[in-house]
Amino acid sequence: MTQKVWPHPIYAVVFDNDGLLLDTEPIYAKIHQELTGHFLNWDFRKKLMGLTGPDACKLIVKEYGLPYTWEEYIKIRDEALCKVFPTAKLFPGAKELVQKFIDRKIPMALATSSNRGNYVYKIVNHKEFYDQFPAITCGDEVSHGKPNPEIFLTSMKKLGFIKPENILVFEDAPNGVKGANNAGMAVVMVPDPELPMPSSIEEVDAHPTVIIKSLNDFNFDAFEWGQK
Repeated sequence: MTQKVWPHPIYAVVFDNDGLLLDTEPIYAKIHQELTGHFLNWDFRKKLMGLTGPDACKLIVKEYGLPYTWEEYIKIRDEALCKVFPTAKLFPGAKELVQKFIDRKIPMALATSSNRGNYVYKIVNHKEFYDQFPAITCGDEVSHGKPNPEIFLTSMKKLGFIKPENILVFEDAPNGVKGANNAGMAVVMVPDPELPMPSSIEEVDAHPTVIIKSLNDFNFDAFEWGQK
C-alpha cells in the first residue's frame, strides 16, 4: 500500500496553466527578448513566474529601465504575445491526466495568472480541452497574484468547497507552490527541467507536497480521495 503524503482527503483539484498544462514559456521568453533586448535568464524568470501581467510588467520595466510606463509596455507586450499564443501546445500527459480526474468524478478548476483576454488567445486551438474545466479564474479577476493565495481560494469557492486542506493544486512555479502553501492546500509541483532545484523553492520558502518530472508521473495512490 502506497504511503499517503497528505493527511486529508482530496475532494477537488486546481491546475495552473502556463508552464504546466500549456507550453507558453518559450513564447514569453521570445517576446521578452524581442521587446527588451535582454535574454530572459532563470534568475529573473523565476521572479516573473506566477505574477499577474501588471505585476510582471512593472518588474520588467523597473529591471531594465525601459522607456515606457508599465501600462504602455503591457499593451505592446500583449499585442505581440497574442499573435503567437495560438501556436502553444499542450504538455505531454495533460489530456490524459485531466481525463483521469473526469473519470473519477473529481471536480477541477483552472487558476491562471494570465488575464482573460490573453487566456482566450492561448486556448483558441485547445478549446475542447479547456471546456472540461467548470471553474476558471484569471489573473485580472483577483487583486493579488501568486504567491498570495487569493486565486486558489477563489477557485476553491467557485467549485463549492470551503476547506482548503481538501484541495490539491498542480503547479510548475515556485511562487505558485508558495501560493498553494499559503492557501493551506496540498500541491504537486511539476518544475521545468531547467529550473534550478531545490534552490528555486528554497529561495521563496515553498514546500511542494510532491515533486514529479511530468504530468504522466502523477500517482493517484499517494493521496486519499473523497467525495464532498
